[in-house]
Amino acid sequence: STSTSTSTSTSTSTSTSTSTSTNTSTSTSTITSTSDDVTEKVYVKIYEDSSFTKLLKSIEYDKGTKIYTADLDNLVTEKEGFEFDKWVGSDGNEFSIGTRGKTLNEDLEISPIYTEIPIRLGTLLAHTPTTPTLSGQEYIDTLDDDVKANLSTPGFVNGKISDFSIYENTSAYVKVSNLSQLLNALVNAKETYTTTYNEDGSLTQNLTKEGSVKVIEITADIDLGYNHMSSSDLSTGIVDNFCQKQLANINKGAWATMSSMWEEHGVSQIKIEGTSNLLIYSKNGAKLTHGGFKIGSCTDIAIRNLEFDELWQWEDANTTNPNFKVGDCDSFAWAYMKVSNCGNVWIDHCSFGKAFDGIIDISSPNYQANAGVAFRAPYGADGQCNIQISNCDFHSGTDDPNGYIYKMMEEVEADYQKTVPSSATYDEDYICQYQYYKALRDIYNLTFDEILHGIALPHKKAFLCGDREDYYEINKTLNLGISGCTFKNIEDRIPKVRGGFCYMYNSIIDNREYYQYRQAIIDKGAKNIGNVYSQFKCAMVSQCFVFGLDADFYSNNNIILGVSELMKNNDSDSESSPFYKNSTLTNEQTCAGYKYVNTYFTNDFDLDKDITSAYEGYPLAPDNDARLVSNPKYFTWHTEDGLAPFEPVVYKRTELAQKVYDNSGTSSAIGEMFLYNIYE
Repeated sequence: STSTSTSTSTSTSTSTSTSTSTNTSTSTSTITSTSDDVTEKVYVKIYEDSSFTKLLKSIEYDKGTKIYTADLDNLVTEKEGFEFDKWVGSDGNEFSIGTRGKTLNEDLEISPIYTEIPIRLGTLLAHTPTTPTLSGQEYIDTLDDDVKANLSTPGFVNGKISDFSIYENTSAYVKVSNLSQLLNALVNAKETYTTTYNEDGSLTQNLTKEGSVKVIEITADIDLGYNHMSSSDLSTGIVDNFCQKQLANINKGAWATMSSMWEEHGVSQIKIEGTSNLLIYSKNGAKLTHGGFKIGSCTDIAIRNLEFDELWQWEDANTTNPNFKVGDCDSFAWAYMKVSNCGNVWIDHCSFGKAFDGIIDISSPNYQANAGVAFRAPYGADGQCNIQISNCDFHSGTDDPNGYIYKMMEEVEADYQKTVPSSATYDEDYICQYQYYKALRDIYNLTFDEILHGIALPHKKAFLCGDREDYYEINKTLNLGISGCTFKNIEDRIPKVRGGFCYMYNSIIDNREYYQYRQAIIDKGAKNIGNVYSQFKCAMVSQCFVFGLDADFYSNNNIILGVSELMKNNDSDSESSPFYKNSTLTNEQTCAGYKYVNTYFTNDFDLDKDITSAYEGYPLAPDNDARLVSNPKYFTWHTEDGLAPFEPVVYKRTELAQKVYDNSGTSSAIGEMFLYNIYE
């Protein structure tokens, strides 16, 4: 006798007895049954992996049906880069049928186990630079569907950021080509609310002024430097001198040596506050220099297709004993973006050069108003902070002789040469204005090239996301997505997250150049400069993912090269650390969880080397923590149902490098299509 089995595929993650997805596939197979009168049904349930949390297929059979190995083999799903190995049961043991088959008298839960096929590093990284010849919709039409999906609002902002094309040819669409126009447009984008505090402690908010600007198109490069601000610009009230306070603190004895770049341009911080539903973009990838944005109490903000650069200077002093640490990059808090108390923020297709401090920093990630902080979220927010950084290029500094960093370092070298007896510019009475640089050259014999490529060009700290221990609950509201991004020569914090959740996918971190120069500098002993001059520091850090305070991190389809420490938790050195003094956190809450899927990591740069990816997730305790973590934290999704917050479209590993490099950073090909949030 025969029986018919129907295979229905579903993406639901609960173990329901039937599948209800409308996206179904039906297969009919002829299988020998043990009974002619079977009416009761049983199910073969196939799960994504051995965690048995996500149900992929539920196949219905008549009870008593006998299945064979070949029947299960037909249910194996092909997985790019992997070959099927075996089945495992829900008890964790290998499952096999044998030659006599298996009679189904009850539900069977199994999961496939795959073995990864190694891939050559050179093949994994293979890509050819391309120059698009089309633009706009015509260019979009040439892209593969997986690329279009990743150009559309991705990850944590999917479905949350508007389509801004509705504002085209309206008064809400403003074009700006200079600093004053940009500042005025940001002022007009701001919304104003009145707040009434009720007797029960609640508050009522009423919109008194809606932002009249919803799209700001930047049509030309703009210098944001504070020295270029007019009195009218400063009267807008949204501009801060990004250096004045720090300079006053560290330069009381006139010790800090400031660059000619700073003297000419200054550095500003422009505030975007109390604003919702705003796109700031450029069709041609306009460049913003000598300033950054402070984004606070905003939601539904999109910043797309802009280049940010020239926010760094060589840190030094005219004495070997200044009143600040030289070489630590903590003197000035210059960052391209500082985000706090925000809801949904999308940073897409931007290009970032080196900054003095962080590139993008996120603090107080809680977007919810209450009677004490009504200004933080005048939009009835639920507290969640969703930040998505997509298709961006973080390239640190470049060694272009015409670039500002190279020219700056030439000035530093020229000043040093005045103290070198063999130099044509030697002056025995001259005091070098760059004593840190002089020590690196004289004591450790570092060359100009080694200092340039090993210290001046690499970026020190990329992203600091979340606050210290007393912000534990607030930090938990942060959701950070990083997708389709390229990173080059970043020393640390890619990213650093406290308490929140980070999902990185389809991204490439390539620190090979820094890694090699770093080793040369370490070999010459320059890390010990603090033993000679206590205020000098040359840490030569090489860290990638830094997490703590109950954070979780999921890495999917990424390549990481040239990193000494892939994963770290450095929020505490020991139980007696001041950071944890009088702490109310449990041991588990000081740790972090993480999981790697299809993540390739190596410091062997032989392109002929075969490489496989990492899979495991482990608890990550603070460094050198003397406490025993009795209940270690393993990876968890930060969602109510305990499932992934979204399912990204990941590139095939043989296409990853080509598609990521082709689509990261600014793009004139997409042009006016940056107004849209979905690409089809």
